[in-house]
Amino acid sequence: SALLYRLARMHEQHEFQTLEVTLLFLFPYSAYLIADGLGMSGIVSILFCGIVMRHYAYWNLSKAARTQTKFVLKVLASMM
Repeated sequence: SALLYRLARMHEQHEFQTLEVTLLFLFPYSAYLIADGLGMSGIVSILFCGIVMRHYAYWNLSKAARTQTKFVLKVLASMM
């Protein structure tokens, strides 16, 4: 995902912040689906994907997308 953000230069264009946040949630879900389809642990794949994305993808997001991501995560955490 970090490579996609960097190659598409989404962090330089402000109209893609919703797409950035959406992709940030879709990549771990796709890792879960692939791992589950292969008969592996989906939870471990989400954990690994989250650790890697925090290290690489988060810093390739625009500032507006980072703020929006924090807000969405706080809303989801308060709902649980």
